[in-house]
Amino acid sequence: MWCLTSILSSKTNYLYQFARNTLDVILEAAKKDMATRSALVLEFQSRWWTFDRSTKTKTIETLVCGMDAPSTCVCVERLQDIFLRCGGEGHEAKCSKRRVTLLDQLGLLCKKVQSHGD
Repeated sequence: MWCLTSILSSKTNYLYQFARNTLDVILEAAKKDMATRSALVLEFQSRWWTFDRSTKTKTIETLVCGMDAPSTCVCVERLQDIFLRCGGEGHEAKCSKRRVTLLDQLGLLCKKVQSHGD
């Protein structure tokens, strides 16, 4: 994931198109299998929370918008847990940025749930 993130962060990278195609294949696989989609979202939330911002994509948003209700609940619980665990001595600035990203993701999940409730 680190390599994919790094390559996709710059369109001038000579491997950019290859990485973009790889990401498209991953997204297609996730669209077909909810377990894969959920696993990717949980991975992005826990370790690669700046992926969309770094790569200037809407990968996490795309994955989240197609999730079913049980998977959405798991993601909300995971985001809450990460939000509450964030912190520690000397990590306030990084934690603050991460919490903003987590709140954005929670907002996205809430919009998704609200749109399905209409």
